[in-house]
Amino acid sequence: MKKSSLLNTYQPLYVLATSLIGFGIVLCLYVWFYPHPDLIGQQFEATPQFWIWVFLLGVEAMFYTVVLIPSWKQFIDLLKEQFRGKDPRQRISIVIMLLLASLFFVLLLESVDVAVNLMRRSIQFNFPEGHSWRITFMTLYAAITVLPIILGMLLIQTRVHNKSAEIEAAKQDQARLFEIARELLRYRHILQTSLLIAGVMVSILPVATGALRSILVVLGQANDNNFPMTLIAVYGLFYTSILIVFYAPVHLLLAETSRKLRDELCPIDDLAALEVNLKKREALDEWLETNNGLSQNLRTGVVTLFPLITSLVVSLLGPNVKMP
Repeated sequence: MKKSSLLNTYQPLYVLATSLIGFGIVLCLYVWFYPHPDLIGQQFEATPQFWIWVFLLGVEAMFYTVVLIPSWKQFIDLLKEQFRGKDPRQRISIVIMLLLASLFFVLLLESVDVAVNLMRRSIQFNFPEGHSWRITFMTLYAAITVLPIILGMLLIQTRVHNKSAEIEAAKQDQARLFEIARELLRYRHILQTSLLIAGVMVSILPVATGALRSILVVLGQANDNNFPMTLIAVYGLFYTSILIVFYAPVHLLLAETSRKLRDELCPIDDLAALEVNLKKREALDEWLETNNGLSQNLRTGVVTLFPLITSLVVSLLGPNVKMP
């Protein structure tokens, strides 16, 4: 079976080339004809934090560009795998599921955009001309990069459901059961890698927002009343919640299915061989990673909390400069 992984495409030359492209995109957006040569634009660019903010956006775009192609390639591979052997009606149901998930994801992002715009209008932040569409571009760029990772998680969930049903049909076929075990391990690896990448990606967003806030603070437009640093923490918490919503059901299903497979490979049905069977089950748990409970959850928790952690760091260490 074809091994699909986000890590397969990340060769040094590819990473270098795509990183340069990503950083170049930001330079074109935020250096070339930006900011607009009026008073607001001049004040905006004159702040010491302006180039820090541009640098953070560059790092953000670098990561998006590196991940973009492998993410979509992996999603397409998983989709082909899901389509294999399915009739047209089943394929349509899969497409509908993915479309609904995409719509839900877009609505979540749009709700943030609406909230940010309402806040800006009520507080009347003054940005250089052309600032808004550039931010919109970066948001869309992030969305099309994260979307295949999110949809890939849903496809893995569907595949694991299928494997759970196959376990029932392969009770007497130990070779097939071991093949299913290897497939479940592959899905677990893809899921964890996807979570790691998505967590790192969205962790950069609150940091860049904190840098933008520092510019507004220096210009006297933002303060603890109209733009409290706790908003950045809420921003990170929102994206953390999105990751958990899509990741948690797949993770729990994988754990449950792996335990089901373990029970089929080594059932406890003979007290005389209980000690031997328990050792075999322990070895299977370690192989299938079903007994990783605490360590796995801690590892997963750290990754999914990246956005919240970085948000809190920005909130605690972010500049709070006040104009004299």
